[in-house]
Amino acid sequence: MPSLKAQRERVARPGRHRNRWRMMMDRCYNPENKNYRNYGGRGITVCDEWHDPSVFIEWCQGNYREGLEIDRRDNDGNYEPGNCRFVTRSENCLNKRKMRFCKRGHELTPDNVLLTIGKASRHPQRQCRTCRQARTQDEVESRRSKRKKVAEISGNTGRRKPAWIRVGGVNSVKTHCPKGHPYDGENLYVSPRGYRNCRACAREQRVQWEIRAYGKRA
Repeated sequence: MPSLKAQRERVARPGRHRNRWRMMMDRCYNPENKNYRNYGGRGITVCDEWHDPSVFIEWCQGNYREGLEIDRRDNDGNYEPGNCRFVTRSENCLNKRKMRFCKRGHELTPDNVLLTIGKASRHPQRQCRTCRQARTQDEVESRRSKRKKVAEISGNTGRRKPAWIRVGGVNSVKTHCPKGHPYDGENLYVSPRGYRNCRACAREQRVQWEIRAYGKRA
């Protein structure tokens, strides 16, 4: 972290404030600027005294702190000392000119606005509740449609089948266990969860466990 002296020297450096003045003038008076429609196109201007960059730089040096951004208290007002201040990025985002309608045409009333914080940004963003509910409903319908297609392909009529059938693939068509014992008659045991087990293999595992535990079969 830079020392306090270095921070003060960086704040007092007029170069960055001159760039800030140039960008402010450009978006207010240059129609070719990409942000002109949001500033000069709406009638936002710069006060006469700030047309002199030295006056603007002097005002910045008396109010600026490291990491802050210039902001207008009234978004419909001009750039002038009484309407401008330096704030953090979060405060600047909250003071944006609000849209009246979302992209789909829904009116952004207080009851229809949801403030969220995205993964890529710490700053709150406004979302249309109607659009979000519609998007959620579309996702639910999409999942239902996928489940229905899978059920039609697998032949599942809705009744819950044993796990060894639900899993499908190679295990569902096996007739013998890995050691060659058949999966039928008294040798087949179906667990409460629906998995098939071989009784002969279970007995062998029991015998091996008793030998390891007691040195002989119990």
